[in-house]
Amino acid sequence: MYIVQDLSLPAGIVVKTGFLLYLLSRCLAPFWGYLADKTDSKRVLGISMVLAGSGAISSGLSSTLPVLWISLGVIGIGIAAVHRAGMSLISKSVTQQGNVPGYLGIFGNIGICSAPLTGGIGGFYSG
Repeated sequence: MYIVQDLSLPAGIVVKTGFLLYLLSRCLAPFWGYLADKTDSKRVLGISMVLAGSGAISSGLSSTLPVLWISLGVIGIGIAAVHRAGMSLISKSVTQQGNVPGYLGIFGNIGICSAPLTGGIGGFYSG
């Protein structure tokens, strides 16, 4: 609810704005997967982490809705690459190709699902 209060936005707009992140992360996944398979997976993973991290910092500092849209878009682009590059890296380097990707899927989803809760708790206690 801090976005609602800080940017004086209706809750419906905030939900639609958050949808942008997930839409981009899913729609761009095939592109990043192709790039990770054809190039260096570690480099793609590094780029994705920089994108997701810079988008997260920017979204926390955003004071207008357009800046928030751009920030969440950058996060979505970065997250799309994280899972694809990670899976590409795993498939190229591990022998247990059935077991390890399963763990990546489980813990990747736990991370995505726990991010709003973690952010909310952190925001609540940091003021």
